[in-house]
Amino acid sequence: MNDTSAFLNTATQGGSVFMHTVRAAYDTIGAPCYLSLDMANGHTRTFRVCLPQPGSREEAQFIRDYFYARIYNILSILGGVRMGIYPGESGFARELAAALPAAFGIGQAKEARTGYAKCVNVADRMNRALGAPAFSFQIVEGKAPALSPEQDRGAGDILRDLRAAAEKAMDGLFCGIDIGGTDIKLVGVRNGRIHHIKEYDWNPAGVASIDPILQTVCLFVRASRALLSMPAHPSEAQRLLAARILDKETPIQALEAALTALEAGLAELTPLQGIGVSFPDVVVRNRIVGGETHKTKGVREHAADYEREFARLTRLDLELGKLCAPNGRVHITNDGHISAYTAAVELAHSPQWEMVRDGMFAHSLGTELGTGWIDASGKVPEFPLEVYNCIIDLGNFPAKALPAQDVRSINNFNTGLSGTLQRYAGQSGAFRLAEAYYRAHAPQAYQRLLELGLMRWETPERLAAVVEPKDMRKAFLEHLTGQAEAGMPQAEEIFRTIGEYLAATWLETETVLAPAAKSRVLFGRFVKRNRCFELMREGAKRVCPQLRLIAADDELAFTPLMQQLRAHPSYSVAQFGQAVGAVYFAAAIL
Repeated sequence: MNDTSAFLNTATQGGSVFMHTVRAAYDTIGAPCYLSLDMANGHTRTFRVCLPQPGSREEAQFIRDYFYARIYNILSILGGVRMGIYPGESGFARELAAALPAAFGIGQAKEARTGYAKCVNVADRMNRALGAPAFSFQIVEGKAPALSPEQDRGAGDILRDLRAAAEKAMDGLFCGIDIGGTDIKLVGVRNGRIHHIKEYDWNPAGVASIDPILQTVCLFVRASRALLSMPAHPSEAQRLLAARILDKETPIQALEAALTALEAGLAELTPLQGIGVSFPDVVVRNRIVGGETHKTKGVREHAADYEREFARLTRLDLELGKLCAPNGRVHITNDGHISAYTAAVELAHSPQWEMVRDGMFAHSLGTELGTGWIDASGKVPEFPLEVYNCIIDLGNFPAKALPAQDVRSINNFNTGLSGTLQRYAGQSGAFRLAEAYYRAHAPQAYQRLLELGLMRWETPERLAAVVEPKDMRKAFLEHLTGQAEAGMPQAEEIFRTIGEYLAATWLETETVLAPAAKSRVLFGRFVKRNRCFELMREGAKRVCPQLRLIAADDELAFTPLMQQLRAHPSYSVAQFGQAVGAVYFAAAIL
């Protein structure tokens, strides 16, 4: 049995066939094909992909899936303007290369693109924002360029810049807002002290237009401005209104009414010095340009002209700028980049400050997998870095056959592609693994998930996460992490397996990016409990013993604001660290 035949056998039986396993096998037996990617920044990256000769139609399909997944992952992470394909002498490689434009939707309207073509939508929107042409493929004859991956080298003093940002945040009024797929977290800072913390549950994927997203974000920052404008000794009425605004359970209409009343009773509304925004999409130069995440799923499905509707989201910095002082600034970036930046600022103030010299690479594990990178120069690179969309698994054909709405499926909610990190290292991965492990090894615990309403059978064939009438996804994860912390073997193995997926992620980002920063800092609900983090670390070392994972928990608190957050009786660094990091991110450009 050859390698491809063995991979197909594993996949048919429901096993995972990881990209790094296939890559290692094919690199020893396949004929080389080269990919030369021209970037919007003028640089070029060259990649080598080896493809064996198929022995059957099924093997040809599998090798095709591998080849296209390699290209898809490169474009999802780096974007680009043009990819030159050097297929060499292999007729099979030439056949696959010739079909690339059709498979990736070149020449199609954005709304018509599906599957692999979704990453081209993001690349095209990003290229437009940078003044570059739309993405294209070109088959090139002759010898490929030499493999010369771009080196991540520092330019400037990253430690000085990170420390300066934290210092600037000590003077003035700041708001940091971390926008997620199931909640919004906000921190207001007044002259170096955390003044208020706000959390709000929402479901942006369920709205049909951009307005509710824009309005909700602006409403909370406006609320932060009003709260920061309160006198040192507020009246009883002001205290009651502030409490109403900050109560997590206050409905949005009641919150807006309380805010209007508070604003009316203040002598003046003091403008903000800086607003830092962590947004769950691709952001370039303060503009939200991705448009293919699950958070805008409802808008994509209902807008008559999605491109025009989504483009209205680029006004967010202008709308928030109305709440700033004349010299104030709004600074927006992807939520993953905020994770990396937050870790970098904290570690720059720690005894381990030398770790930051190579930049910082981080993941946020929540509704999906967020990824962020601060390079060795201390900058956010202008790449899509949509790692959650990367394909890491070419196997598990039974799960691939299920619709994306089923928790057992491995199909991406947005692209329909199977084996992407969206269904492995985030909330969806936890659902899928819990269903499989509990049903097989802990049937009573499995039945309890259904009894508690943490998942339900929507039809006799489809098992789904519960989002209505009440969104139970966070409650599900709390239930799961609690069981892992209590030592339930099946729950523990879920987090070890997610650790394996994180190791597969590391191998994929190493292949495409090779950042100087080799450790990975983890943020989000998955590391809220230290035992869950330790389990993920155990699992990661099964695959990559050299991988160093760092938890963004209460131990990652070295700056004054983060130490205040760690000391808070009700909130944690794991929960609100990115909102504090967003404050520093805003201060960095003052």
